[in-house]
Amino acid sequence: MHFKDENQMTELLHISFVDDEREAVPDIDKAEMDEINGATTGTKGLSELHLLRRDIWTNFVQ
Repeated sequence: MHFKDENQMTELLHISFVDDEREAVPDIDKAEMDEINGATTGTKGLSELHLLRRDIWTNFVQ
């Protein structure tokens, strides 16, 4: 399918919000992400099942 212009594609896909001139959010750098992960991934008090689930999702993302 060929579109006559970009507006036609945007209307079809219902993604007009993509170009709403919001300020772009900066990416999180690796050092900041490591700090966040270190603060939230403590294993104290987690059951074996919780640890397994965390490992599965961590590896899935990577």
